[in-house]
Amino acid sequence: MINLVVLTNSPGELVGWVKPVINEFKRCVPRSRIYVFVPPCQYASGRESEVIRSWPEVDGVWGLSALLKLILLGIRPGGMELAGQTMVLHLGSDLLYSSLLAKRLRAQAYACTEGYVKCVNGFEKFFVADKPLAEKLLRRGVPETKLAVIGHLFYEAAATVANDVQALRKELDLNETEPVIGIMPGSKPYQLYYDLAFLLKTIELVKARQPRVSFIMAKSPYTDWDVFADALGRERRYALDGVGGSLKFAGAMGSITTENGVSVKIVANQSLNVMRLSRFMLSVPGTNQIEAAVLGVPSVVFIPLNEPEAIPVDGLLHHLPKLPLIGKALKRQLVLKYSAKRPYLTLPNQLAKRMIIPELRGILTPQMVADQVLSLLENPVELERISKELLELTAQPQRPSEKLVQEILRDVV
Repeated sequence: MINLVVLTNSPGELVGWVKPVINEFKRCVPRSRIYVFVPPCQYASGRESEVIRSWPEVDGVWGLSALLKLILLGIRPGGMELAGQTMVLHLGSDLLYSSLLAKRLRAQAYACTEGYVKCVNGFEKFFVADKPLAEKLLRRGVPETKLAVIGHLFYEAAATVANDVQALRKELDLNETEPVIGIMPGSKPYQLYYDLAFLLKTIELVKARQPRVSFIMAKSPYTDWDVFADALGRERRYALDGVGGSLKFAGAMGSITTENGVSVKIVANQSLNVMRLSRFMLSVPGTNQIEAAVLGVPSVVFIPLNEPEAIPVDGLLHHLPKLPLIGKALKRQLVLKYSAKRPYLTLPNQLAKRMIIPELRGILTPQMVADQVLSLLENPVELERISKELLELTAQPQRPSEKLVQEILRDVV
């Protein structure tokens, strides 16, 4: 029996890394056991473990407490059987956890990374998306024998899912001749608290100019309906000149009616189908831009820096606002300085090293975003150009999950 122990954390890693890898591992080794640990993370939604438990490929899911008991005391959580050969695979969270866990279990450890490495001696292999990233890690001292270029797992996650788009179109009563714009508000509570009212006002402005346009908002499986209700009920602290609204929902369908009477339909757990229905997406930064890119669906991405101190960041910097008097101002300056150093904040543009999909960043108003949306709606030639470039960017000859699993299984005794 082969055991695969996975560490991961936030929605992006679950969708883009974990799901395609465990699917492929189970396909190659049907009689295997797969366990997942989910340590906390400031980018997490809080529902990661619940979602993973719904995956039939996974035999057990635990959080930080169980992980620390296993690492420090050697106490396994109930239901964790490790007879046979065990391997640890890092697909998010802190590399130190994975290195220590592998040492405790006397297992070989592997890791996917987007450029950050530590505990190099604790890992057999680091899996990276492309040769430039591998060269970067070589310059940082990672031995070439510990590097494997597998391609972009995020691309695969979207390309391998095929659902009934027309059934969703019929359920939403959408006219095939009228344009649809998909809305991706994010999967984490802070994103909805920060952006939802802003998005609703943007939608009102677009509808005033283009009343035939339908807006469909995708609700992530990592987000409860209660979070939407909470975001709508908050005062204007995070409204960014937005508007409120009222929420109705039943099962996997819902809607928001804004204060000025504009209706926005919400679909749960079908983000890829929403993308396929849409002429383009209006989105906050995240994994969904890569998923849309694989499908050839353009995006307009907005990054309001009106309140930069409210944006989660890595490490101790995230907690700076708790410092009295100077905390918020200090974090605000540091976030703005970091933003100024990054030419692109969306994954497709970062990978292409040029602007393919529009990014609106800075002190934004709903009118600024609405103007960009209207400009694309009125320019089908530009939409076609973006779509073609996205498909070219994300084309891959082999599935990355297949390469990764093959690398791991080479070490099976």
